[in-house]
Amino acid sequence: TVSLAAGDYHATIVTVGAGLAELTFQGCHLVIPHKPEEMPLAHLGKVLIPWPNRIANGCYRYQGQEYQLPINEHSSKAAI
Repeated sequence: TVSLAAGDYHATIVTVGAGLAELTFQGCHLVIPHKPEEMPLAHLGKVLIPWPNRIANGCYRYQGQEYQLPINEHSSKAAI
């Protein structure tokens, strides 16, 4: 595992798959934690960035700016 800290934030990252095993602020859990040595249920701890799902036609708008992403799932014409 990799442990990170910044001020009152503390994170534990699993080295296989870079899953987020624990994230706390001032000792309070911000995500549902799991033991780093155990495989979590479903997708617990998976960080879905830069977006959590398919982007239709690979196009989205953020803060007034339009962005075009490459289509990499051709069957649905989406960016994933």
